[in-house]
Amino acid sequence: MVRRRGAKPGDILVVTGLFVRTVAGLKILLEGLNVNEKARLAFIEAVLMSKAQLKEGFALSDAGVLTALIDSSEVCHVASTNSQRPAA
Repeated sequence: MVRRRGAKPGDILVVTGLFVRTVAGLKILLEGLNVNEKARLAFIEAVLMSKAQLKEGFALSDAGVLTALIDSSEVCHVASTNSQRPAA
């Protein structure tokens, strides 16, 4: 099983799917980004109902090239949590 904690400095980051939708959805939810209703619904769905890229994940795992995996919704949560921390 590949877990999140396997990531190390220097690893290559690979993103599958349409990650930009998640970013746009967060901008809509957190910053009030104004887009048309059809796009708004699609982008918010990407945040609230993210879809695992299982085919790609299994292929990379079978190839033995993975050290860690994380879902985009978790990445966004970690990023927003870290951005709210006071500077040291």
